[in-house]
Amino acid sequence: LSSQAHWLSPLEIEELKKNILVEFPSALMIFSFFMILANLIFLIRFQCPEVCEQLKIDRTALTQWKAPEYLIWPTIFFGFFLLVPVRWVSDVSLNLFRILMAIYVIQGLSILAFLFDLWNIRGFIRTVCFLLSLVLMLPLVLSLGFFDLWFDFRTKLKQT
Repeated sequence: LSSQAHWLSPLEIEELKKNILVEFPSALMIFSFFMILANLIFLIRFQCPEVCEQLKIDRTALTQWKAPEYLIWPTIFFGFFLLVPVRWVSDVSLNLFRILMAIYVIQGLSILAFLFDLWNIRGFIRTVCFLLSLVLMLPLVLSLGFFDLWFDFRTKLKQT
């Protein structure tokens, strides 16, 4: 009897295969984006001066980074097609929306890095705070990045 039991029904397996095929392009792009960003962070943190000088990157670049303002309208547009299902357009919109949201997560992390610098949080505690914010408060980090265009959190936090 236990060898006959399956965790997923055949319909659920087919649905899972379809979802993986639909969402794979954005997952691959987001993974690549975060791997490039992680390597850039390691490059800056370990202060490879000749490479940073050649790329014209300073240490504060990560805390001051903002997504271009023109990305907000495609994000809203693709988010609209997530609410209104239109065959393949919704699948393409899902992938593009996820990629744009990953960019806003990076902007939210940049705001957190600015806050940690402002509050002088360094080392292991800073790493734990980043991990906790990503694992437990990802929607908040995403919202910080997305709404930073209108509220400009860094200047408001710097004033207080």
